[in-house]
Amino acid sequence: MDSNTLSTEMLRRFAPLRDLSDSQLGQLASEVEIEQAPIGKLLIKQGSQEEYSFFLLEGHIRLRAVDGKISDVRHGDPASTNPIAQLLPRRYDVISVSSVRYIRVTYSQMDAVKASSSDKERLAGYEVSGEPESEATEFENQLSFQFLQDLDSDSLELPSLPEVAMRIGKAIEDESSDAASIAELIQNDPVITAKLIKASNSAMYGRRTEVETCAGAVIRLGTDVTHKLVLSFAMRDLFSSDSSLLQQRMQELWKHSTHV
Repeated sequence: MDSNTLSTEMLRRFAPLRDLSDSQLGQLASEVEIEQAPIGKLLIKQGSQEEYSFFLLEGHIRLRAVDGKISDVRHGDPASTNPIAQLLPRRYDVISVSSVRYIRVTYSQMDAVKASSSDKERLAGYEVSGEPESEATEFENQLSFQFLQDLDSDSLELPSLPEVAMRIGKAIEDESSDAASIAELIQNDPVITAKLIKASNSAMYGRRTEVETCAGAVIRLGTDVTHKLVLSFAMRDLFSSDSSLLQQRMQELWKHSTHV
């Protein structure tokens, strides 16, 4: 094989690409070219924002941070299986210490490869189709890769707890707050109020007399349990998805959190 020919085996050495299918790797190999550089070449400039992942195939490179800190990466090092200086804008100048061979995979190329998957196990946003068990591993790996890409490009959007849940948490942490004042805050969210009263009347917490008020529920459950349940209810409503697999994973996590 020509030394300048990129093979699927070469691509599979890199952690973010290992779980792509053979057809996806083949497509990527046909679109990406192996590049070479001599000693002393500036490969990545600090502050640049080009949207690609840099993978080292051969050689020795040096990363220099703005504070002058130096770190070296050589082909075969554990660090070389991941993209180099991936965060945008780039945090390092990357310079070749020896002659090097490398590839650059643009974000658009990666998106196109995932979108054209022929085995129908494709990630569209955060959605998957098909049988959950057969797709779980690939989906989770693709989701992890997408998460890292969004994190590196500062485009990751994380949900925040509803304001009511946060205010309730602060009130419960305040030793001067009593059941009545805590209940008053909880009642700003009718859904959480109803769930809390229902929980207080469950077999786990129930007594002979049925609780009918939010204040009564707080008294019966205690502030610690009330706090945990409020957060649990808020988190359950916060995480929802059209993907059956992702929804299943989040429901499992939510159920686990209620028993911790």
